[in-house]
Amino acid sequence: MHSVEIIILNFNGARFLGACLDSLGALIKTNVSVSIVVADNGSTDDSEAIVKERRGVIWLPLSRNLGFARGNNAAVQARIRERHSKGLERPDYIIFLNNDVEVDSRWLSALLSPFEDLSIGIVSAKAIFHDLFVKVRVGVSGERPFELSVSGDHPSLSKSGRVKCLGAGGTEDGRRWRLSSSVDLLIPAHLDTDTNVDFELEGGPVAVTFTTTSERVQDVTICPGGVVRTSLCLPGGDAKSYIQNAGSFITKNLLVGDRGFLELDEGQYDTPCDLSAACGVSLAIRSDLFDRLNGFATDFFSYYEDTDLSLRARVLGYRCRYAPAALVRHVHAGSVVERSSRFNRIVAESRTLFLSRYASPLRFWGRIVRELTRSLGDLRVSSTERRPHLEALLGCACRIPCMLRNRAKYWLNGYFWRIPRLSE
Repeated sequence: MHSVEIIILNFNGARFLGACLDSLGALIKTNVSVSIVVADNGSTDDSEAIVKERRGVIWLPLSRNLGFARGNNAAVQARIRERHSKGLERPDYIIFLNNDVEVDSRWLSALLSPFEDLSIGIVSAKAIFHDLFVKVRVGVSGERPFELSVSGDHPSLSKSGRVKCLGAGGTEDGRRWRLSSSVDLLIPAHLDTDTNVDFELEGGPVAVTFTTTSERVQDVTICPGGVVRTSLCLPGGDAKSYIQNAGSFITKNLLVGDRGFLELDEGQYDTPCDLSAACGVSLAIRSDLFDRLNGFATDFFSYYEDTDLSLRARVLGYRCRYAPAALVRHVHAGSVVERSSRFNRIVAESRTLFLSRYASPLRFWGRIVRELTRSLGDLRVSSTERRPHLEALLGCACRIPCMLRNRAKYWLNGYFWRIPRLSE
């Protein structure tokens, strides 16, 4: 019988944990010994109480918020020590699962079945957004920017970051957008009943047209400096599933991204295949391989550590496999609002650290120049606001000795010069 440790790293995720653990409790565990561990990064909410209500779920408190990479490494090490103290062998597989997901009933078996091929070291699930969306086209006639906010009777419309705006930057709270051109909004909506959505527009002058996928249209004109409120009914049945991640891609320029991100799920990513890299939303790895790789690279606080782990595994000759039947519904950016200053800072810092390991000197220093340029733009921002790119650059500058050591180590291990062959 195979043994599996499911590690759920948590930080103030009480609002997600109940649904996540309930979905895991419904798994069919035939021929698999499963341990579910919630490793907590110093939460101050009700996470502990929620976990202890679930029989058989292990609560593992960590010392503080260690971030994704360090937190998961610490959890694995603690669990292996505990197993050793009880005379138990280490697990065959380790699964890292985000706390803001709900898993499908076939998720576990589908995630583990590819390991029958001994050349496969890591398996990545298919993640779709937790919410169903209706796409609404916001047509803009005019060049004066305006601000748009969305609310309504769907529960997710009261939460930050749940409306997705394709082609525009958001604000710190993830509920407003500053627009000057036409964009598409993906708005959470009910499947069985109509969803009433309220829009508030401020700025202008500008004329705006809202158009749904079923051709419902609402026209609005904003006078200079005015505020306009309007409503739109999204028909039941128009809501669709959209893809969050179908594995990760890596281009020859070392650009990393989610395959299928914000694409309508029409089955186009339902074929198993090899990947450039797996995504940490739901990632399974052979336990002995994770130990051989010394876990996640701890320089990364969050983001890019899963890509780095995947590349190092591939250099050792293992394959990363995509298992679309291992389906999870993912809230996405549950801990950090997407496109907020904190999100942008963490991603910018991790991206720079990633390139310091794998990129050519020309590409790496090109990245530094771009970050410097963005940092100069940050300096023009009010001192009361965060400056993400400047903070990311300073964070990397504090770790220059470590970055140089890693550069040398990765070169000696062949990670650098073999990466072009791994890219797609």
